[in-house]
Amino acid sequence: MKRIAATYMPSLASAILLAWCFPSFHLHWLAWVALVPLFLRTADYPPKTAAWHFFLCGYLFHTLLLQWLWANIFWAGGWAVLGQQGLCLLLALFWALMGFLWAGARAQSPRYAGALCLAGLWVGMELAHARAFSGFGWSALGYSQGANLWVAQWASVGGVSLVSFILVLVNALLALSIRERGPRWKRVACIPLVVIPAFAGGYFLMEEADYESAPLQV
Repeated sequence: MKRIAATYMPSLASAILLAWCFPSFHLHWLAWVALVPLFLRTADYPPKTAAWHFFLCGYLFHTLLLQWLWANIFWAGGWAVLGQQGLCLLLALFWALMGFLWAGARAQSPRYAGALCLAGLWVGMELAHARAFSGFGWSALGYSQGANLWVAQWASVGGVSLVSFILVLVNALLALSIRERGPRWKRVACIPLVVIPAFAGGYFLMEEADYESAPLQV
């Protein structure tokens, strides 16, 4: 039992931390580290095992995040719960595919299937969420930064996908700098090179409202 808990706890912990990034907890700062346990656990796993862990993380994350769909039980009865769970399972399959592809790429070339590769796959997964089967992109990680006005400004440049890319890139750099042996200074050095411009650039992207030039509406 302890072995099972130790095996799956990191993946499930990432799911819980991710859910806390969104309302109603609003702990948006957790998005910068929430995925580290999952990435640490799966960095050296074979594709099928990594896919399973990504699936579990995605399923629990969406179950917690989309719990508001259970409110439909008042008019749809138990079908509302079944529908919500079906949606969570479907969305988690996208996570499983992403984990499978990343692990497969790392098995072929760990040097090139690093943080940038994972961040790119993550964005692709979120775009698939938003478009496939009529689309359901509400769980994109970038939406968690709505209260972080500086980082949120990057959505004006590359949409919510760019915000998600920045967050996942930082998580992946943290995880791989801990996981991989040998010199880690390059990945560690890259973290502030991503985080500082993300905040500083967002600050300069912010524009103050020009109330004086706006016509008065009566």
